[in-house]
Amino acid sequence: MQCPGTGCDAIPGTSVNNMVETYPLLIGGVKTPAKETLKVRFPYTGEVYAEVCQAGNAELKSAVTAACAGFDKTRELS
Repeated sequence: MQCPGTGCDAIPGTSVNNMVETYPLLIGGVKTPAKETLKVRFPYTGEVYAEVCQAGNAELKSAVTAACAGFDKTRELS
């Protein structure tokens, strides 16, 4: 395996098989898993240290709906 764009050998410990925590989306105060995830890598070693959920169209619509509902509640407080 090669490091992208460098031609060097892969850095030891960069295996994606290590146990990493997956962070869900937070939509309307509720932690929501998603089908797709993105790996978060430490920039200096390339080591994967977390995965974050990537929102799709359905999650995006839910987030916008929850944000609008929250805005309406906040407006009533003023």
